[in-house]
Amino acid sequence: MLRSWSTVTTAPLLIFFYSSRCGLSRQLDGYLAHALQRRGNHNAFRVRPVAFEQRPDLFARFGIDAAPAIVILHDGEELARHEGAMRPRMLQAMLDPWLN
Repeated sequence: MLRSWSTVTTAPLLIFFYSSRCGLSRQLDGYLAHALQRRGNHNAFRVRPVAFEQRPDLFARFGIDAAPAIVILHDGEELARHEGAMRPRMLQAMLDPWLN
């Protein structure tokens, strides 16, 4: 008997735009790591960090004016976006729909 694989889903893509020279980027990186470690959410997203120093073209493509920023995509559709400073509770609220 053949199984239908049409119900296979992939985790959303979380793009973390940062700058290695930005203290807010380092802070948000720590908050993000903590949020994804809580309750075993390591696989809730496919996380892709994008450094401004290495890929300014991607900052421009996504319309990111300054680091840090987070964009969540699924099947090419933007589901969430935040640019600038973010407190842990704000980040948690943004990620909650996908976390355990």
